Amino acid sequence: MLTRTLFPETSESLTLSQHHLKAANHLDIAARAHMEAARLFESGEQKAAELQIDIARVNVLRAGLQVIEAGKKMSPSGFPSKGPD
Repeated sequence: MLTRTLFPETSESLTLSQHHLKAANHLDIAARAHMEAARLFESGEQKAAELQIDIARVNVLRAGLQVIEAGKKMSPSGFPSKGPD
């Protein structure tokens, strides 16, 4: 699967909690990159700002992949399945 090749950290062996912690971490990185991009745009550093935007995009994607993996471990009712976390 392409996403597994690009983002090997998305692993079925992680617990539900670990998937959500990883998603939160990626969103935090993305938020900080967007803040830095805004600062760089204000100072006229277009290329550096664009790099920060790329970092943010990748981390939002990685967060989404973690949420998808966590969702696979949820029951149809939206609650964690009865198996191991």
